[in-house]
Amino acid sequence: MKSIQLRTEIPGPNSKALMKRREAAVPRGPYHATPIFAARAEGAVIEDVDGNKFLDFAGGIGCLNTGHRPAQIESAIRQQLGKYLHLCFSVTPYEGYIAVAEKLNALAPGKFAKKTLLVNSGAEAVENLVRAHLSELQASLRDRPRGCLQARRVGGVGCGGYSRTGSWRRRLYRSTEGVLLPVAGNLPQTRHSVYRR
Repeated sequence: MKSIQLRTEIPGPNSKALMKRREAAVPRGPYHATPIFAARAEGAVIEDVDGNKFLDFAGGIGCLNTGHRPAQIESAIRQQLGKYLHLCFSVTPYEGYIAVAEKLNALAPGKFAKKTLLVNSGAEAVENLVRAHLSELQASLRDRPRGCLQARRVGGVGCGGYSRTGSWRRRLYRSTEGVLLPVAGNLPQTRHSVYRR
């Protein structure tokens, strides 16, 4: 797919029609950085519903570091489709989840036992951290269920998430401050996080 081909004004008529449908069917909450609607994508190029082609510098907000539809990943997806599409590990465990956890544990720095939990959002990560923290330290926390707060981290809008991360969302939920999980102290934000190294 060649990059940057403009066939219509931006946004084109099909994108404009979809935006009208979007405004009628979807609340204003989700923000759009561009006024175009994607039809397909390959590598670093997105083609919109009007046939215009653009370079994609966002990559699904950074989750597509490999580009759109790389052959190796597309092949792995097709292979997986022949087995099963999706299972919930907490309902029906499967080997692939364990294999990914083992690989990440081996790659993580440090010479100590590690465990990995795979989640789909920061909120889910924080909620599970709180759950693990409370269950593993239940005896010592029985009389004072406290944890720590990591300053200026975004962790979603769940009670445990914004209780523990110091998220800017705490300001939005001042009226619910009484239902937040109690916090024992603050951890300062580190300059570099382990996952960025």
